Amino acid sequence: MGKQSKSKTVEPANDDKDGNSVVEMEISDEEYQELLSQAKELTLEEAQEEWMESCRYGEVDVVRALAENFPSSQETLIGFVHPDTGNTGLHMASANGHTNVVKLLVRQYGHSFTKNASGNTPLHWAAANGKAEVVKFWTSQTIVEVDVLEKNAHGRSALTEGFSSQNEDVVAAILEHDSASEEKLLSTGSQKGTGGNEDGEEELLDSHVHSFFDKERPLKIRELAMKNADNPFADTDRPDQDTTGLSIWSASLVMARWMQAVGMTGYWKDSSVLELGSGCGVPGLMVATSDASRPRRMFLTDLNPQTVDNLRYNIELNEVQDFVEAKCMDWEDKSTWPEEKVDHVIGSDLIYIKSLVPLLTSVIFGTIKPGGKFLYVCPDTGRDGLDAFVEAMKQKCPGWVEQVAPKEYHSNPLTNEDDEECFLHFQELSSLTYMLYEFPIPNNN
Repeated sequence: MGKQSKSKTVEPANDDKDGNSVVEMEISDEEYQELLSQAKELTLEEAQEEWMESCRYGEVDVVRALAENFPSSQETLIGFVHPDTGNTGLHMASANGHTNVVKLLVRQYGHSFTKNASGNTPLHWAAANGKAEVVKFWTSQTIVEVDVLEKNAHGRSALTEGFSSQNEDVVAAILEHDSASEEKLLSTGSQKGTGGNEDGEEELLDSHVHSFFDKERPLKIRELAMKNADNPFADTDRPDQDTTGLSIWSASLVMARWMQAVGMTGYWKDSSVLELGSGCGVPGLMVATSDASRPRRMFLTDLNPQTVDNLRYNIELNEVQDFVEAKCMDWEDKSTWPEEKVDHVIGSDLIYIKSLVPLLTSVIFGTIKPGGKFLYVCPDTGRDGLDAFVEAMKQKCPGWVEQVAPKEYHSNPLTNEDDEECFLHFQELSSLTYMLYEFPIPNNN
């Protein structure tokens, strides 16, 4: 079907308390009749494909014409569910911020508020992608019941996704919803497990194992969800309670691509390697599983005990436990560092507070042998203290090399090649520019 023109754009009316507004035509009557004529030529299968695409791209009048042409196919068109992903038109419209399409589907066609195969509701997707207007619609309407603390298959709620999007309007809208009351925030969590332990620490709720990069021999990485992950007021004064390492961050995927390329040259062969702030261990395990140049010894490190336990799990999952060790490493406590200096240190997205710069610099030079290298990946902007850290390393490491991560490092790393799943989990992979740094350590270090 031809895409609708924008000859008559109408701003949506304000919603009433039930989220109702008239979703007016965005095209002329003549153009709409042409859409209806085109719709009549489609088979149901073709209409289903067009339906999903039109919802995705916000073609509200194409959606309207398709629904009018297939009035007896509520379950097969309006309620069409993708057989592989479980996505609906409402998921596509919500994820891409098309509020008018969302309103049309919900108010006029009674589209159901369902979960997809990964347990994501349309609100999850709107929140994850920072689509504030759609989130505001979902949290203000009373046509369908929504729960902003309802978790998907990975233990993440719409509130969790909202915080990850870093969109203040999204977070504010979600927190104002009745289902985000203080009592529910404090009590939310899966029924799995036995609740908090005697020390009041958070318990693991759910896990998901991703398969990355190579279909024949995938890198398998488990990430975890935590109980009370939705509570933004949790105690963050103790670094050992930082659980951000339980999730996979996009910078680590970019670095893994780089480590894979470096490994093809035999770079790691017979060397010792330390990864700082390993999190789930994606880059380090890519180094460890390099057929061309496996290191002699590998240390994957983090501070949070549960993160380190998950590192051990991922090490065993990839069957490299004979030479890879997971360690609780406190940057401020040298007794927790590897006993001997290593040949190479790697890290991704380690700086987020300027006050960390002197400490991290000290750790790097305190753990690496003279003549070794520190390899680092980070976004090109948006991290407090990043410029100061890079400048400090450049001053101390003559011969440094800096480059922008090539386009192929941003490609979908999932072996199932599901682009929608990739976009949902790793939005920053496609939206940010990443820098690759090589810092050679002087021989007089």
